[in-house]
Amino acid sequence: MRAFPAGPAQGIWAGKAQVLWEEVLETDPENWDAQRNIAFSYSQYPDFLNKTGAAITEYEKTLAIQEAAAEPRSRFASSYLELAKLHLKNGDPNRSLSTLEKGTATHPDKTDLAEQLRVMSSSYKFKEPSEE
Repeated sequence: MRAFPAGPAQGIWAGKAQVLWEEVLETDPENWDAQRNIAFSYSQYPDFLNKTGAAITEYEKTLAIQEAAAEPRSRFASSYLELAKLHLKNGDPNRSLSTLEKGTATHPDKTDLAEQLRVMSSSYKFKEPSEE
């Protein structure tokens, strides 16, 4: 596989790959690899292209596929961490925290998720739900 330095050529090839992943999802909507690759691709766009929202949407679809699986797979765990980082980047630490909590509940053996949850919990002041 060819590696391209960051820049326009990398973006062109990522766009071509994304078209192929979308074709895979048309025939197999539950294909985790294709869905996760689309999510990851969006997460790699430069900030000025404003793709963070699209990346979050695609990671949420990825998690839906994961959570529908009969057994949690170890390789699925990183999606929770990646989505949590995107929520934080998007200015939503509460959603980031809830994503990490869900990830650690699903994958209690993943120390990177547990560590990030610990860091988040101790680093942010979270809003308490209002009682109305």
